[in-house]
Amino acid sequence: MAHGLVAQLGGALTIQSQSGLGTNVELWLPISSAVASLAEVSAPPAAPASRRGLALLVDDEEIVRASTADMLEEIGFRVQEASSAEAALSLVAEGARPDLLVTDHLMPGMSGVETGARSARATARPAGANRLRLRGSRRDRARSAAADQTVPER
Repeated sequence: MAHGLVAQLGGALTIQSQSGLGTNVELWLPISSAVASLAEVSAPPAAPASRRGLALLVDDEEIVRASTADMLEEIGFRVQEASSAEAALSLVAEGARPDLLVTDHLMPGMSGVETGARSARATARPAGANRLRLRGSRRDRARSAAADQTVPER
């Protein structure tokens, strides 16, 4: 995906990796001939037109959680973060009532599917209402498919 985008922009992407030394990624983009106006450079970001409510974001990887939280805030959500399914369910038990539940699919201890099902029961919402489940790379998909089929009812 990154390579395709860079190619469309007339640039180049190189990746060099050596075991024990690490990986070097270089992204080369052409210099733009366009000049940004002072208004474009100094304009503050526009505030969202309306608040969309509370998003409960659950991901065990801090960097993923932080970038996803930024995106949710940009589109108007207030974001409450949890680093595990158990922490998210504790927030719900303490009274958090998210308008949107965003979960990583594969997390230690409990899948995003099970987290969503338990959260729905705790908040008396329909099981599929306002949930977004995220998953990672292709190698996670086999484990993901198996987890989708094993949501225990409690």
